[in-house]
Amino acid sequence: MARKQTAGSRKRPEPSLPPDEAAELQIILDRLSVQSPEGESFSSWLQSLKRSLEGRERLVAVLLESLSRQPTEAGFRAFAELKDLVSGKSCVKTVKQAGYRFSQKGYSPEMEGGEAEPVVLVAPEARMSQAHMAVGPMGYLFLTALISPSPTSDPVCVSAYFERRLTQLSVKSSSTTTRLYRDLIQRMNGLFRFPLCEIPVWHAALLLREMGQWAGGLAVTADARQASQHLGSYEEPGRPAYVHELMEAIENPEAEMRDLDLEPLLEVIPLSYLILGREELSPLAQRLRELESSVLVIPHEMKMDRMDALVDSAIEELCSGERRERVRRIFEELALWLRLSRQGDLARDAWVVAQHLESSASWWKNRMLGQLVYMSLTQHWPDDFGPREAPEESSRPYHETESGLILLK
Repeated sequence: MARKQTAGSRKRPEPSLPPDEAAELQIILDRLSVQSPEGESFSSWLQSLKRSLEGRERLVAVLLESLSRQPTEAGFRAFAELKDLVSGKSCVKTVKQAGYRFSQKGYSPEMEGGEAEPVVLVAPEARMSQAHMAVGPMGYLFLTALISPSPTSDPVCVSAYFERRLTQLSVKSSSTTTRLYRDLIQRMNGLFRFPLCEIPVWHAALLLREMGQWAGGLAVTADARQASQHLGSYEEPGRPAYVHELMEAIENPEAEMRDLDLEPLLEVIPLSYLILGREELSPLAQRLRELESSVLVIPHEMKMDRMDALVDSAIEELCSGERRERVRRIFEELALWLRLSRQGDLARDAWVVAQHLESSASWWKNRMLGQLVYMSLTQHWPDDFGPREAPEESSRPYHETESGLILLK
């Protein structure tokens, strides 16, 4: 009986994983289950997966152990690519057992060499290509990538970031080396509070295209053309942004949004790039002033309700379409960056904001949009719209609406 229990226990992945890594493991397994090992992007995806798993031996060992229990050609290719990431004693034993299971099913090292032979020429290119990104208050979105156009040519460093406003997108492209690219990443991480995190190159291609759209088009420069050409070849049209592969959909974004604490997020969002313009906010500001100064005797609660209705109407008008999509995407990228930075709780908060903007029937009641409108009003008319932090006395000289708008009495 003891032997049967021991044998049965081996079916459970060892060593065990924490919940977040277990979820990530399932995402990888699901992706491999639908991957064609003959597909053009499979080799590049394996290289990207390998980079994302470096230094995470437990997760690699459990992944390979799981693949060996239901061996496929794609799973064996993944095993051959990832097994060298494991060196720890306990994990090495797990990987050896996985290799034995593959061999029992007819997958051998000789087959590995034979299958890999057709893609030897593109392996150096896929291995050298990598990309990084960061989202933060100082630069909205910063993107950089190291691309190898061909095995015989020098790598190219591509970078893109917004300067003072969204219409000022700076795109650079220049020859470099892997060492110099790594030095660049280290210098950037030392300069800013928001270090660059590695992302798949196909996702970097998606970001460059979107950044160009937000800026009204890429500049007509040689650097921009080269960057678009080098990264564009990696884009996978129709594939959702990378964060959708790492984070699960929110079941009830309405309820989650109502309970969300926005203050921590407000410290990390690129606020200066999300402020609404003075001219487009002028009608709302005027209506709020008129309501506040009305000579009609209106109950306080009714006045607050009318202010909330004005703000909701303005949000629905000003933040629909392209702006709503841009805000949604930036919170998706913020969630991705926070997730890759191992700030799981804050990543989920940003993900809730993005999911609410994407799927809620009353998206204009998104409390983050309300905060952006409020902060825009206070920036443009500081004398009319009070500061966020005010005295707590019962006779405080301002009204605060349910949407967070603070108005002087």
